[in-house]
Amino acid sequence: MAMQGVISLKNVVHETLWLANKDEEHYKRFLQLALNGYRELSRFHIAEGIKTVRLIPDENFVVELPDDFIQWLRVSVAYNGQKYSLSERNDMINTVTLSDGFENRDVYGEGEPIGVGGNRMPGGIENIYGYFTIDYDDRRILLLMDKLRPIYLDYVSMGIDSDNDFIPVIAKDALQAYIMWKDAYFDRKATISDRALKKQVYDEEVSKLRSSYSFTLDSLRDALNGI
Repeated sequence: MAMQGVISLKNVVHETLWLANKDEEHYKRFLQLALNGYRELSRFHIAEGIKTVRLIPDENFVVELPDDFIQWLRVSVAYNGQKYSLSERNDMINTVTLSDGFENRDVYGEGEPIGVGGNRMPGGIENIYGYFTIDYDDRRILLLMDKLRPIYLDYVSMGIDSDNDFIPVIAKDALQAYIMWKDAYFDRKATISDRALKKQVYDEEVSKLRSSYSFTLDSLRDALNGI
C-alpha cells in the first residue's frame, strides 16, 4: 500500500538503476550509495528523523551514542518536570586512564577523580547543570555535572537501516542525484566533465531540497535550547 509523502528506499534504488541504464546486478552497490547519500542529506541538509532518548551515564560520567546517531541537537537534564540544557564545552579533557582493569576519567589530570560538585567545578562555570562534549571517534558523550543523573539526548537519526525503510518523497531527487554522482565518481571510465556535471546536478537538487524546508539543524537546535 502506498503512503502519501514517503517512498521506499527500494523503489528509489530500482528507479535510479533504470534512469542510469544499469542492470539489477548493480542493486547492492546502488543501495549502499543510497544509504550513504541519505546519511549525508540527513546530517547536513534536512531535519528528518529527530529522536529523543534517555541515557544513564556510567561512573565516569560517560554515555554511549545511539547506533543511529548523526548529529546532536540538545543535551539536557530533567528537574522539576522540565528539561534544562547542558552547555557544549569543547575544551574538556576527554581521556580515560586504565588502572587495575578499571577506567577512570581524567578531568583535572592523569588519574585524578572527576570534579563534580561544589568547588570541584571549573572556574567561571555559568551553567549550573553542567557541560558536555561529543567524542565522535569513540562515539560517546563526556559529561561534567554536579552529580550523576540521567540525560536526555535530542539528535538527528539516520532513520534508515535497509531498503524496506521509507524516506520523504521530497528528498528523492537529491538522493538520486547523489547516487548518480557517486556512481560516476567511483567509475574509472567516467570522464572528469561527466563527474563534474553530475556533482553540479546534485548541488542544484540539494539547494531545491533545502529551500523546501522551513528550518535547518541550526535553527532547530536553537529552538530546542530556547535561544
